Amino acid sequence: MLKGFHRTVPSRALYPASAAEERAGPAKVDVGALEEELAELRGVLDGELRERQEAIESAEAVATNAARAANEELLAAKAEVAAEATEGATLQTQFEATVGTHIEAMRLLNYYQDRKEKLVAHIASHGELIEQHQQVVVARTADAEVVCKRETAEGYLPDGEAEVALTVLHARHDKAKKMVLKESQRHERTQEVVLKVLKEIRKKYNRLKQTLSNARKPCDTLKKGVKLRQRLLKQTSKDVQKEVSHRFNYYLAKKGHAGKVDVDYNAATLTLDVKMHGQGQTVKDTRSMSGGERSYSTLALTLSLGESIESPFRAMDEFDVFMDAVNRKVSMDALIDFARDPFNKDKQFLFITPQDISAVDASAPDIKVQKMKAARPS
Repeated sequence: MLKGFHRTVPSRALYPASAAEERAGPAKVDVGALEEELAELRGVLDGELRERQEAIESAEAVATNAARAANEELLAAKAEVAAEATEGATLQTQFEATVGTHIEAMRLLNYYQDRKEKLVAHIASHGELIEQHQQVVVARTADAEVVCKRETAEGYLPDGEAEVALTVLHARHDKAKKMVLKESQRHERTQEVVLKVLKEIRKKYNRLKQTLSNARKPCDTLKKGVKLRQRLLKQTSKDVQKEVSHRFNYYLAKKGHAGKVDVDYNAATLTLDVKMHGQGQTVKDTRSMSGGERSYSTLALTLSLGESIESPFRAMDEFDVFMDAVNRKVSMDALIDFARDPFNKDKQFLFITPQDISAVDASAPDIKVQKMKAARPS
């Protein structure tokens, strides 16, 4: 609906002509002016109608927004009312449960108050009896303290064992008294004498125990030393056996032979394995060797053992009696080289032989040759 619309137009265009004018004949109408007026009128109408339409649309948008907001407020209010209703129901349930709990608590309170009054009366009625028992306990505790302190009695209990009943203790006490009486009659000694002897024996026992402990300490130390020395002796024995075997092979190699020494300390045996030059098999029995080979092998063993002996003197008698001239020279050279070794500079060697020693350099400063006169003149 449009309000406030008003426009003044020419009367000629709006109203019909008068009678005088009709009699005078048709008048001339300016169509262009009418069209201009019509266009102007339409422009005015369109502008006002557009403004009205925009105002209406704006009012409709405002109304729509207001309706939407009102609807949202209504929904929120309904939700809040529903939540308050639920919370009210919950509070009502909690209230009813609290009321029930309160009623039960009051019932229990009344019950326990009644029980308390009865127990107080019961304690009061038995107070005198308790006091009498306490006096008996104090008196018997004093009597027991005269015989033995509580700490001493607890000390006789084995670890982890609890105290026994009084009746059992009385039975054990009576049995012990009978045993003491029996022993006193058998030995004709009083308990005081026996306790005094027991005390003296305990002192002597403790003193001997301490003495034994003091004596065992050096004994244990000596045992440890013996074990250490035995272990070192075992290791040294193995080392000596390896060194002797190595030296034995070294001296045999001077004549192209080879060999080793096996020692069994448990069986107390010594075995020589000799492989003579030019022979394929090893000889274990020296009796299968010739006299010269046996003498040279014995010399090689003697020289090998000599390096493991700490004695400052070495003496060999008739070591070359079964040797030929070649073996004798090799053996003598080996003995002299062995004696001249820097490790043997603090030792003295004595070689006794009935054989010819012309191959020995008697003019050497470290060699002294002494010839004995013949027992029978030739």
